[in-house]
Amino acid sequence: MSNLVLAFELSGKVCTAALGNQTAIEQHDFSASRGRGLMQAADILLQNAQATRTQVGAVLVGVGPGSYTGLRIACSAAVALAMALEIPAVGINSFESAVFAKHHNGPLHLLLDAYRNEVYHACFERKNNELQVIQEAHVISREDAADNVSEAQSYLGDSRFAGHGATLIGNSETSAKDLLALAFARGFTTD
Repeated sequence: MSNLVLAFELSGKVCTAALGNQTAIEQHDFSASRGRGLMQAADILLQNAQATRTQVGAVLVGVGPGSYTGLRIACSAAVALAMALEIPAVGINSFESAVFAKHHNGPLHLLLDAYRNEVYHACFERKNNELQVIQEAHVISREDAADNVSEAQSYLGDSRFAGHGATLIGNSETSAKDLLALAFARGFTTD
């Protein structure tokens, strides 16, 4: 059984695929071609690793919140590939992987435009290699977002939705590499 894991993340504007194990991860950005480039990106990663699809032991996929179309494409591709290779397909929360990648001390809110005057909001705190869920991802009004993320609080995402005095740490984009890093930190293996 192989220890290689393939990951797809298409929940945001950045589209990535990654291939790796607990010791090394390589990522390919195919944002310019969006969903059309997904399987080609996976093939490029496999070629670069001098590996075949049969050496992949699992497929991870970012399950959002985020772009409905991107999520649908990534999840469909992950499930189809997993079925064809008879390996597991596992969903990973995109917000959790974005927070995990930041190595931030203290609570970290995420704000993402959900359109129709609404915002996706979640809050996590990273302690070493573990994430504590303070607020599960949910949809709230733009006004409530400003109240939830106010003065002296840190956030990832869109500054239009945070209250006055909140500290922007970065965007809420995550990557396939971030999905793998979180999964491996949680002890995910293909054995």
